[in-house]
Amino acid sequence: MKKNIAFILLALLFVQCDRQDILTQDKSRLPQPAQDFIATYFPTEEVDFIKIDKELNTTYEVRFASGTELAFDKNGDWIEVDCKQSAVPEDIIPPAIADYVRTNFPDRPITQIEKDGRRYDVHLSNGLELHFNRQGEYVGADD
Repeated sequence: MKKNIAFILLALLFVQCDRQDILTQDKSRLPQPAQDFIATYFPTEEVDFIKIDKELNTTYEVRFASGTELAFDKNGDWIEVDCKQSAVPEDIIPPAIADYVRTNFPDRPITQIEKDGRRYDVHLSNGLELHFNRQGEYVGADD
């Protein structure tokens, strides 16, 4: 029994040590696709910090001095762009979603976009959250 408890405690210690986040300002610590994304869409932004979260699947969070926040998966593909009160660069937004928002909310820019394996969530400047499937078709909203 004592061996089992010691083993469990040792395993927890390794898990805790392995899960320590890394904080840096060094963009070269990001996967190349994330570096390219930043260079393309946010070339003049100053990095406030980069958080490398090594929990189950490594993720990267980038915060710029302006407050804009980006999140990338382990491969460096974007999973969230949050520009707070300014508009998300339009080239990031799938065309069907951009068209839907332009048509139905012409005066409300997209300030945040998130994607996962099933859908896109976009936040408009008025706080409305719209949901789209991976094909860019509108499926619902939250206010």
